[in-house]
Amino acid sequence: MVKALFRDGSLASSDRFKVFIVDECHMLTNETWNMLLNLFERPRRKVVFILTTTDPERVPPNALCRCRKVAFQKINDLQIVERLQNLAKLESLDVEPGVLDLIAWRSDGSLRDAEIVLDQLSLLGERITLSTVHELVCF
Repeated sequence: MVKALFRDGSLASSDRFKVFIVDECHMLTNETWNMLLNLFERPRRKVVFILTTTDPERVPPNALCRCRKVAFQKINDLQIVERLQNLAKLESLDVEPGVLDLIAWRSDGSLRDAEIVLDQLSLLGERITLSTVHELVCF
């Protein structure tokens, strides 16, 4: 994908902006980072890169210095539980009381992590209990 950005015509004149979102950018290879850094050094008008990571220490320092950093606050457990309750209801999951609170607490403010855990537990096809969470989910 990054190589395609170097080609002429990657941005049509009628486009207002072209936005590229790179999730988990700390996982990119050195070769890919070198290509991106080349793009950052010669920025094109109307092109925006959004890089997300949970591990900024693994992002090359010469990339970090060219980025605007925005740290998102963790959400509280009550908000996570409310979202998980909605998902459990939508998916008709049989969830023992306290399970969603435990998942929220262990997810440490990450809604994505909490949703992934609930999704994995739902694949068991049975009632989701506290003991199941303790046995099967490595936190």
